[in-house]
Amino acid sequence: GTIEKAYSNLFVVKYEENDRTASYTYTDLLTRTVEVDVFNGEGYSPLLPPIVIENKRRKMKEQLLKKIENKEIEVGVVGLGYVGLPLAVEKAKAGFKTIGFDVQEEKVNLVNEGHNYIGDVVDSDLKKLVDEGMLKATTDFSFVKDVDFIAICVPTPLDSHQEPDISYVKASTEAISKYLTKGTMAVSYTHLTLPT
Repeated sequence: GTIEKAYSNLFVVKYEENDRTASYTYTDLLTRTVEVDVFNGEGYSPLLPPIVIENKRRKMKEQLLKKIENKEIEVGVVGLGYVGLPLAVEKAKAGFKTIGFDVQEEKVNLVNEGHNYIGDVVDSDLKKLVDEGMLKATTDFSFVKDVDFIAICVPTPLDSHQEPDISYVKASTEAISKYLTKGTMAVSYTHLTLPT
């Protein structure tokens, strides 16, 4: 439900599915799980106890874990280089439909044709996964809306000052942020080449 009104110790929750309203005290919200969404559609009420927010996070986590267990999750991998492509292949081999995202059309075409260009990937595995529809690649980041989990696997090379250049991470994050949906988990696999 949605919190319609919040008083000093009373929250009025509207349940849209059956058009009923219920009132809860602050203590009610602390001592049991009450399914509530945002306050007035603008974000959490400053009066909303942290336990309600935690309950929402717990529910999202449980839903994600259930989808993982049932192999219903769709995985996205941004960056199809020496970290991203092997990760995408392994996730697809584990039974998760996987979409690889890359800005380089040549890499995307090679993946979609089942042609490997990374030493850590077995050629026949890649070909089989593509043929079975478990793995595909695209330059179109709007497909991020279709994934439940996305891993950013782009390089962080050292710049002229021997500092990590995070421009690829930033660009990837900005590209996927336009299409992320509620409940999608995103992680960044950063990797550095250290000077010797």
